[in-house]
Amino acid sequence: MPFNSELPNWENEGQSPSDAKKSIGWLPQDRPPAEWMNWWFNRVYKYLKEIKERGISKDEFQEVENFRIDSAGTTHATIDKRLTSEIAILKKENAKLVETTTATSIPLNAGTPTFARATTRTYKGRTYPANTPVYDMGGLMVDPSLSESFTIPTANILNANEGTVEIGIVPLVLADTVNYCRIDFPTTGRFLLFVNAKGTISFSIDESNGGYIATAAGVAKVNEPFTAALRWNHKAKEYSLFVNGKKIGVKYYDKSVKGDFGSTMSVVHNYAAAVTKLRFSNVARLDKELTY
Repeated sequence: MPFNSELPNWENEGQSPSDAKKSIGWLPQDRPPAEWMNWWFNRVYKYLKEIKERGISKDEFQEVENFRIDSAGTTHATIDKRLTSEIAILKKENAKLVETTTATSIPLNAGTPTFARATTRTYKGRTYPANTPVYDMGGLMVDPSLSESFTIPTANILNANEGTVEIGIVPLVLADTVNYCRIDFPTTGRFLLFVNAKGTISFSIDESNGGYIATAAGVAKVNEPFTAALRWNHKAKEYSLFVNGKKIGVKYYDKSVKGDFGSTMSVVHNYAAAVTKLRFSNVARLDKELTY
């Protein structure tokens, strides 16, 4: 918070006591001259005025301190070094995207993604017609509590034999359990990226209470972006999770056991979020393509 107290304005500059008087200080029965008191009040007023004009509050200082922490959780000596670190992370991620763009191809007969909302929505003073998305926080806003949905037909896009989904998410809610990239299998089980109230990010291709790969708690935070890469490979018999450019873990996967994917992916399934990027690959990308 900024400084709120009113300055004790005192414009009379008075006259400074002698050096000798400053050295010995007040003595019993002293009656300081008015000019000396004016000098003291004026000096205190000017000093406080300078602090208010040029200093920062405790809260403002804490904001600066927090800004030294980058998206990977590293605290840097200065804001400049933190920004340099962020730029380096972005450059690495961008380099991987550019390096591997040809590995992704979506056939012309792939289904069209669908955003739906049956009614109008008012957001930040503006009213959006039905089925018209809101873009904010760097991405597409989806709020299932307003009956909004964002779905992707999986036919010709996602193959249960192998593939990779890369997504950027800004969670607007943390709860048990938040679902992203959800595909329900035709028979039993599901493909699911999910987050819990503690901010743990998990990925599973299994039964509803089956195995999953998970980060530590606190990785997902409300209003803060994270990226995830979901990879599966029937030939290698594994599926993997990558979060914010780091490989989290690997689990067993067998398409002949799990079966084909369902017909639709619900990108934001039950709690509000912003989708900042979404990329499908018809190959299981290499570790070096997904880490930075």
